[in-house]
Amino acid sequence: MKKRTKSIIAVVVPVAVVLIAAAIILVLIFKQPERQKINDTHVFNVESSREKLIENGQSKYSILIPSDADTFTSYAAEELQFFTEEATGITLPIVRDSGIFENGSYISIGDTVLYDNSKLDLDKSILKENGYYIRSEGDDVFIVGGDGRGNTNGVYTFLKYQFGYEYFADGAYSLERNVFDKNLMRFDVKDVPDIKYRSAGFGEINYNVENTRRLRLYRGSEIFIPIEGQTIHNVFYVVDEEARAAHPNWVGTCQNQLCYTRDVDGLSDYVVEKMKTAIEENPDLNTVTFTQQDVNDWCACAECKKVIEKYKVNSATQILFINEVARKIKPWLEETYPERDIKICIFAYFITLEAPVNYDAEHDVYTPIDDEIILDDMVAVYYAPYQARNYYPLNAEQNSVYGTAMKKWASISDSLYLWLYGCHFSNYFIPLDNISSLQETIRYCVECNADYFYIQSQWNTVCSDWSRLKMYLQANLMWDCDQDVQSLIDRFFEGYFGPAAEPMKNYYSQFIGYSKYLADELGLDNAANLTPIYTSADTWKYSVLMDWKACIDEAYENIELLLYSDPGSYQAYYDRINLEELTPNMLLYLYHQGTFSTTAYREFSDQLFSDCKRLGISRYSEGGNIDSIFER
Repeated sequence: MKKRTKSIIAVVVPVAVVLIAAAIILVLIFKQPERQKINDTHVFNVESSREKLIENGQSKYSILIPSDADTFTSYAAEELQFFTEEATGITLPIVRDSGIFENGSYISIGDTVLYDNSKLDLDKSILKENGYYIRSEGDDVFIVGGDGRGNTNGVYTFLKYQFGYEYFADGAYSLERNVFDKNLMRFDVKDVPDIKYRSAGFGEINYNVENTRRLRLYRGSEIFIPIEGQTIHNVFYVVDEEARAAHPNWVGTCQNQLCYTRDVDGLSDYVVEKMKTAIEENPDLNTVTFTQQDVNDWCACAECKKVIEKYKVNSATQILFINEVARKIKPWLEETYPERDIKICIFAYFITLEAPVNYDAEHDVYTPIDDEIILDDMVAVYYAPYQARNYYPLNAEQNSVYGTAMKKWASISDSLYLWLYGCHFSNYFIPLDNISSLQETIRYCVECNADYFYIQSQWNTVCSDWSRLKMYLQANLMWDCDQDVQSLIDRFFEGYFGPAAEPMKNYYSQFIGYSKYLADELGLDNAANLTPIYTSADTWKYSVLMDWKACIDEAYENIELLLYSDPGSYQAYYDRINLEELTPNMLLYLYHQGTFSTTAYREFSDQLFSDCKRLGISRYSEGGNIDSIFER
């Protein structure tokens, strides 16, 4: 076990005074007043009942699941059993549905016979699949999700009210312990997510199934149907090199995108057959993508030009084409898979960012240029505003081009999928505040009919940059965009950092304050691409970084006693603090070498590299191994 020792840094140059007088500012810079929900999608009526769930260290309850329970429902039962045992020391038995229930008390999960025989009449059609009800009847509790994933989500809410459970990040959650007596809560809960598919682009989501489920998120592989192994920028995988060679009219004049006009029938027939195969091979997924190549170019043939001139935007050619694909595949779906709600996604990205609409100034609305250009009801737009200024909400004045473009797409599409950006891909350690704008961005996406929300961040590694706080906030706000963000942040710091919560919150507040300075004064408010000013000592001032490290040193001091009384908790808190320390340490390493003696710099470098490796950070950038920055 590693004990914290402070690094000794030899300062040999003067340090400028920090250009921030008040670092602790309100986190919600863009927070708007609370809004009234149009419908009752988050209803929590919970009170204590007279029934005993735990009495004198024992329980009469069993966990009941259907005999044919799917993977998620079985997982839900296991999670309920695991956390109940951790809270009480009691292992509730998991029993399969036999249709005979004598002298038993049950926590029923899913469509059990007990639920079918109950008096409950719950409308599951409104649950967006992974929403849920929790209802009490007699001495039984029924957790009924729109699907197996909804059953799991319902279990976590049951645990929240029953044992104070809340999940923060990998290995960090709150839960009552040593429970010897506990009344069963009486539930009347209906909870439907604001956004159906909720994902977060971090390595700890992509590679950690348990983390993903406990945050009530999806991985991309749990949503999108691959065609020829690809789900993104995949049109040249769907229409492969051999097919393009055999059908030159399917290739755009630019050579790096498809042409959607010169052979609509032939190309659409080919794409439909590819989609049919992919849909059949992925029975548990319902979103198939047909998304343009990752280049800012488009076909300029005579036929495409005619369509583009008529509708004024490049995206018109792919809209008309994908509508034809939808019309052709629908009869097959209705006959073969009538129970599946298949969506086809096309990109609004780079050269296709704009939608073919008119503006009605009198009513301040956007309308389709004609009916042909309205997207078929099974087609969704995958909107990816690559150059949006991520520090500001998507509907803020600073993002007017991108917020307006999304509103235009919403006027001709029933469903939007959102792909945003949340880190600097050429240097994962350059911090980015997209937290201050998060709630209002998500609210705006909900208003624009978003079915999917995703922020691509450090997707292929564990990372610093407040990544775990970002995951927690994204997960919660995508579920209910009107939650109190400051309350969420406070709960995260208490639950995740424990005794180190206050100094780490102080560090975070300083980071938020400095980010405001960077955005307002220097115009540093974007993600994805780094400009030279981002990578300089003048931007990442030594005095600022040392203030951050002072907070971190105080955080280490606050957990010191645990080293002796609770070594396991000490190590967990140490690692969480250390993960956030990597940001200022890396900025010192990169831009303030002159503040170290030669020996101190070498030792500092070795320690930083060791910490990155120990904490599982494998990447310095999207394509660069962590070893490369240290030349190892």
